[in-house]
Amino acid sequence: PFSLTSGDLALIPLKEEVVGYCVPGKIYDALAAGLPLLAIAPKDCEISKIIEVHDCGWRFSRSENHAAADLLQSLSGDHSQILCKGKNARACFDKYFTRERAIREYESVFFES
Repeated sequence: PFSLTSGDLALIPLKEEVVGYCVPGKIYDALAAGLPLLAIAPKDCEISKIIEVHDCGWRFSRSENHAAADLLQSLSGDHSQILCKGKNARACFDKYFTRERAIREYESVFFES
């Protein structure tokens, strides 16, 4: 858990071929640590939706590598965006991805009458 959360943000790559089949588990560690997400992913995937709804990072397509590099360059001189989106990341985790919430969700499936 320490190596995945030691940076200023979390890089989350996702190939278009796996959209709908998986979500990289490291996003939950990053959100819990209050790290903003930098996703290189298709627009219509779970990670992109989380970033957009919760304003907890940035998303670029694979063809936008220069724009992603420009963002990283600008962030290196100004940590205010990282701090703001990091707070949003932690708030997203607290609202949707805690163990207690997961248990409640499972219970609602198994014990629903």
